[in-house]
Amino acid sequence: MSKPTVIRLVGCVLLLGGAVLMVRTGYVAVSLGVSPMPEGTATDPATMEFFRQLTFIRMFAAAALGFSAICFWAGSQLTPTQQTSLLKLLVGVFTVMGAMAVAQQVVWNRGTGWALVGVLSALALTCLVAAATKRPRAAV
Repeated sequence: MSKPTVIRLVGCVLLLGGAVLMVRTGYVAVSLGVSPMPEGTATDPATMEFFRQLTFIRMFAAAALGFSAICFWAGSQLTPTQQTSLLKLLVGVFTVMGAMAVAQQVVWNRGTGWALVGVLSALALTCLVAAATKRPRAAV
């Protein structure tokens, strides 16, 4: 797969993930075991704690959506050397995010958390392979 294609693929995954997190925030939080969906009113302290946790998930979703826009732009605007540099950066970012998700499994201990670890690891590996792939030279 070409580097621009990989960068756009990463952008699509981030776009999809960000959209799911933004639209289904409460369900994602419950599937991660954050806490059960509260049934109280908005002034109930337990309800407010739940919605504070959702705020973090939504900020993460907004960051993923913004980062996907950067990937879509970079896939068509950067030179091959710059694309390789971006892919190496993405390897580092997704590796750190995956490591943090593994560490967070101590709290989550859910299949959804392991799915997140898998997606982040797959993104890191895909970017690593694309960054390491040399482009064949044109015949002279």
